[in-house]
Amino acid sequence: MEGWKLDKAAKILLEKLNLNLGNGTQSLSPTDNTEFLKEMRKTLTKSRGLLIHYIDLSNLYEIEHNYGPVYYSQAVKTAVLAAKEYVQLFPSYINCRQIRLLLTDDIAIFSALEEIPPLQELYDLDMKIRLHIHRKLEEIFPMISHEYLVVHTGHFLSKENLGNIHKELFPALKYALKNAKNQEKSLNASMIAQFENILSEEKISHLYQPILSLRSGSLLGWEALARGPLNSYFYAPVTLFPYAEETGTLLTLENISQRKALANAGELKARQKLFLNINAQTAHTLEFTRENLLSVLEEKGLKPQNVVLELTERTSILNFQKFKKSLQNMRNLGFSLALDDTGAGYSSLQAVAELEPNYIKLDMSIVRNIHKDPVKQALVDTFVTFAKKINCSLIAEGIETREELITLIKLGVHYGQGYLLGKPHFPASQVSPSITSLIRKFGKKNEEKLPHNTITIGSIVQPALMVAPETSVEEVLRYFQRDKNLEGIIVTKEMIPLGLVMRSHFFNFLSSRYGVALYYKKPVTVVMDHFPLMVEDETTLEKASQIATNRTQEKLYDHILVTKNGNILGIVSIRHLLEVITQSKIQMAQYANPLTGLPGNIRIQEELNKIISGDRTMEVTYADIDNFKQLNDTYGFEWGDEILLLLSKVLKHVVRNYGNDECFLGHIGGDDFILITPPQYSDLINTKIIKIMHKLKKDTVSTSLAVIAATPGRFKNHLELAEHAAKAKKYAKSIKGSVFVKEGPTGQFCCFCQIVNACRDVPEP
Repeated sequence: MEGWKLDKAAKILLEKLNLNLGNGTQSLSPTDNTEFLKEMRKTLTKSRGLLIHYIDLSNLYEIEHNYGPVYYSQAVKTAVLAAKEYVQLFPSYINCRQIRLLLTDDIAIFSALEEIPPLQELYDLDMKIRLHIHRKLEEIFPMISHEYLVVHTGHFLSKENLGNIHKELFPALKYALKNAKNQEKSLNASMIAQFENILSEEKISHLYQPILSLRSGSLLGWEALARGPLNSYFYAPVTLFPYAEETGTLLTLENISQRKALANAGELKARQKLFLNINAQTAHTLEFTRENLLSVLEEKGLKPQNVVLELTERTSILNFQKFKKSLQNMRNLGFSLALDDTGAGYSSLQAVAELEPNYIKLDMSIVRNIHKDPVKQALVDTFVTFAKKINCSLIAEGIETREELITLIKLGVHYGQGYLLGKPHFPASQVSPSITSLIRKFGKKNEEKLPHNTITIGSIVQPALMVAPETSVEEVLRYFQRDKNLEGIIVTKEMIPLGLVMRSHFFNFLSSRYGVALYYKKPVTVVMDHFPLMVEDETTLEKASQIATNRTQEKLYDHILVTKNGNILGIVSIRHLLEVITQSKIQMAQYANPLTGLPGNIRIQEELNKIISGDRTMEVTYADIDNFKQLNDTYGFEWGDEILLLLSKVLKHVVRNYGNDECFLGHIGGDDFILITPPQYSDLINTKIIKIMHKLKKDTVSTSLAVIAATPGRFKNHLELAEHAAKAKKYAKSIKGSVFVKEGPTGQFCCFCQIVNACRDVPEP
């Protein structure tokens, strides 16, 4: 190798830098080898010094020995990627130039300095890098013992340019490695003293970030965000809690944090929530956590129903059944559960399925720029549908722009959190009226997307007897005695519902031993249900019924309290709710097609008139079977009914799987069907319909779909729309095979999808 001359120190250095010199393994060229040294020499001549961080992955070879080479390679890769992530957080005067893998599993970070940092800051950086890499390794390998995931970090600082880069860089690396090996004791002594002081003096404070309803703008509650002492290494939770985990003091820290978060939260209204973070690793100590929380709640005059346990670090849950059992005891007392950062890791969906949370918090990575990303919108739309089916609420985290907020409202997300809605603050700050107005404006528009026939619980609300919280049990007894038909009484303060007293529960209290003596002269608040079922007036009957029937047996037949923007409107009894739902279904059946069960012409006209008078563009698809009359005459009416039922099932299947709640499907009569969809769903739905029908009946029938756009103000009434649709249907019929046609930008009809081998001629019987 002509021109390839290195002294012994340089060769050792290059070997240490994992730049092989042709020893049979894949090697870099001599030019590549020397480029690194040239780059470092060039960098150092323009800087005030050199900083090397050395990362020693001490026991990774044990992973290879116990788990195999695949796990080992992935662990090394994870550590390198974690190092690359962390250098992005370096102060601006530390300019990272190179990250090198040394030998097989050590890492060096080479940085040029624009100014010389204080010594303590370098030790802080060492610790932060170590914690970050260790945490990433635990996230990827929760099943691997912690003793194999040991990370040491150290540094070498040169305040002067190295004279001979070949000879002096290797000793610098050697010093950094030695520093990494020895730093544990010296660094730990300082850190442990500082951390022990934080625990003994309980130097934990909290900021409170609001969580708002994305329908009404009302306040659901706050998330308590823990902080260590200001301007200390432990101020941020990303260093505070991992360090506690490493030193075995996580439980102590969490209990201090939870207790102080509750104590300093300020006034919480009856229905408001405080979200407290709880690490999954402390699951086995939930009994202790319960007593810790209950004592503070009692002091504050609050109930477990005011607290939501927000689960973090789900990757450490190795036994979901055991964890679920521990958690259930807390939920039985009234505590709720939220899953944090859903969508950010592989464990998210498993945790949702296993733990059945009350709240799912969507990770900010999904929220960021969602207004520009159709894939993220589709994902959140799926979460909204999923949450509806499992009866939980979605909270979108990290909302920072108006566009993100409006998109999330339109998608139907229940609650939101982020800097736009309110920054973390102590004491908990009020929400800006402009944000509340914005949410109400678009939340109201979103409510108008409910199907025309949907009945909301606000439309069937009944008046109720209301009493003040200071009303005595004796007086409540008189109300029940005077009116034998009175089943429930609402306890309110300034039209804000505080609780519910049901007749059956009330008399159970009084009939217990010493019941009258204990409760007779006390205020009604001691016997009321502090957390009855409350729903907003725009909740659909089906949703209200689903929530009501999921209650415990003890509360199954209790009244539903109906509110509007948090103020009480009245009650709906379970009997009245079921009567209205039953009557509604009977009425819908009267308007439905008797063969397919789909809505008939009365409903179809209502839907068409609604989109014609609306301010949003919708696309209307007319679907029918080609030559159906001849086919029906040839094969008989029974065969014809089977084909119609098949088409209706295909339509239902496609709309259910590829549409959303705004889609409407109706049966005009005979072989004519109608489908109304938002524009973004139309093409996919219609293409799926003709492909599925072709696959099922390609030798017998063909299907024609004609699509027109109902833009605001385009049609005067449904008759005019139907006349225009007839032209589209005629064009579709003129094309051979199963087709899907729609209007182009100029108003001309275009064929979007055609399957030509479908039979359009009537076969011989």
